[in-house]
Amino acid sequence: MAYCRECGKEISGWATACPHCGAPIKARPQTGDEEYSVDTFGILAIVLGAVGAHYFYIGKTGAGVLQILFNIITLGMANIVSVISGVVALSGTQEEFENRFVYTEKTYPPLF
Repeated sequence: MAYCRECGKEISGWATACPHCGAPIKARPQTGDEEYSVDTFGILAIVLGAVGAHYFYIGKTGAGVLQILFNIITLGMANIVSVISGVVALSGTQEEFENRFVYTEKTYPPLF
């Protein structure tokens, strides 16, 4: 099950729109047709997180650029966020990874 980003109510994982508020839900690939691998994302986050490689991999260019800027500003200390994102992704299922990182409307999934 998933939750609507607009009203927060529980909806089917394959719904195209929320039955409660009508908000459109971004289309997801069919089971077995995952576009992005949780393993690849997690490894990229841990190994190349400082350059935002894991966000570029899932198509979140803005988050990748923010990750680079955060690492420049904090002299690399922001890489801790990437390592944590990698561990969180690897410790969950493919569906949890897609809900948390890929199919979210957030610009920078760990924060906002």
